[in-house]
Amino acid sequence: MHIRETVSVAIDALRANKLRAILTSLGVIIGSASIVLVVTVALTSRKFVLSQIEAVGSNLVWVERRAHANNR
Repeated sequence: MHIRETVSVAIDALRANKLRAILTSLGVIIGSASIVLVVTVALTSRKFVLSQIEAVGSNLVWVERRAHANNR
């Protein structure tokens, strides 16, 4: 198939299935927006937690690892 014929077939298919084309486009838009939102929330929360730890002071925060009662 040539490019012109391929584009013509694609446009005919879009015209024949308008609702399917709209729903597919809407799904792609919502999916992309949700991925951007999740990444933004994750990065923002990470920055917030780090800023809160820095505000307390580095000499006041420690992390310990404790074994579970079953692993002793």
